[in-house]
Amino acid sequence: MTVADRDRHRGCAGPGHSAHREGGGGAVGARDGGVDPAGARVRSPSWPPRTPVAAAGLIWEGPRLLLLRTTYKPNWALPGGCVEEGESPLQACLREVEEETGLIRTTGTLRCVDHRKPDDRVVGGLRFIFDLGACSPVRTSHFGCRLRKSSRLVTPDEACHLVDTAQARRLATVLKSLSEVIYLENGISPEPLGT
Repeated sequence: MTVADRDRHRGCAGPGHSAHREGGGGAVGARDGGVDPAGARVRSPSWPPRTPVAAAGLIWEGPRLLLLRTTYKPNWALPGGCVEEGESPLQACLREVEEETGLIRTTGTLRCVDHRKPDDRVVGGLRFIFDLGACSPVRTSHFGCRLRKSSRLVTPDEACHLVDTAQARRLATVLKSLSEVIYLENGISPEPLGT
């Protein structure tokens, strides 16, 4: 799907297209997301703002965590993926876990929200981690996902060494305090404001 197709699917104007008033209405022609002459806020590629959101799940077998290696990610990772239009982060996590592993989970406990700033290499956004509980025994050989190259059960320390740097920072912090919900920025606890 191209960016223009995605924008049309989401109901917003892409670059070079007219913006539309919220709640319907005709084309306004504004591209900056400001206010049209009638005073209505207009949609544009920058309004409403879009923040990419992804969610991953912790799946345990005893003291070990499930990691996956997929055809579309270069590193080992927790099962999970992008939140689709209209989904909550938990719904996306449960859907992605089922798609990638075949495991059907019905709920999870929020453990982490991480705001990741965009840079030259990475699209920023929000990353959620949910604890999906124990699944014993996890028969990784039975996972039938065509996008999965391999899977393995690892200790928390091994997991932090196998996943990419950003997920490793996030995961290490989460694993230190599994009874809490943590807010992070780029994988670390933010400094208090005003210090």
